[in-house]
Amino acid sequence: MKALQFSLLFTTFLLIHSLQAQYTIGFRSGYINSWEDYGEDVNLPDDAKTHVNGFHIAGLGYYALDDNFSLGLEPGYAQKGAACYPGSFYFLFDTKFQLNYIEMPFLIAVHLPIGQKHFQVHAKAGYGFSYLVSAYRYQKEFGSDEEPSKEKWDFQDSELIKRWDNGFYGGLGIDYSFGKNKLFVESSYYHSGRDVFTVSESKNRSIYIGLGLMTKV
Repeated sequence: MKALQFSLLFTTFLLIHSLQAQYTIGFRSGYINSWEDYGEDVNLPDDAKTHVNGFHIAGLGYYALDDNFSLGLEPGYAQKGAACYPGSFYFLFDTKFQLNYIEMPFLIAVHLPIGQKHFQVHAKAGYGFSYLVSAYRYQKEFGSDEEPSKEKWDFQDSELIKRWDNGFYGGLGIDYSFGKNKLFVESSYYHSGRDVFTVSESKNRSIYIGLGLMTKV
């Protein structure tokens, strides 16, 4: 009886340990460059700068299907936006929008070893949803040396902007493993299929470059 109890306890321990070893958690943070696809109907000035820079941070949680493939979530915060006034056909002002989103992408990732056993490359792809939590407009007249005015967007008084967004994610990175931990650098791309502004075509596009750390639990 004692031997059976010990066997059951030992088997349970191995099962729990095996399940735990299949999960990895971590975080990633870094730089983001964003713009909006205004379509072909808006004629931008020749020297128009449509890209804006921001910051992103995300928590990572993955479940390993096998040694190479895993499924995961990457909930996070991202400062996106665009320059030039979306939806305006007459660019009288130098305008920039900062759009702060909470993101929830669902991803599948593949990891492949390269060279030494500590190094891997990874690729990931998936689809995600995001919600606009705050937005700011920076605006000044063209040619002016003054600092741009900053205005916080009041969502309750305007139906010009859509708060929900969704689109595709894809990324590539390099990992370095040590013990149960993994340090990685990664570049990824976001391609939205939904317009941000209701008056014209204005789809979010973003490039993320980040550094992260993951650990097995």
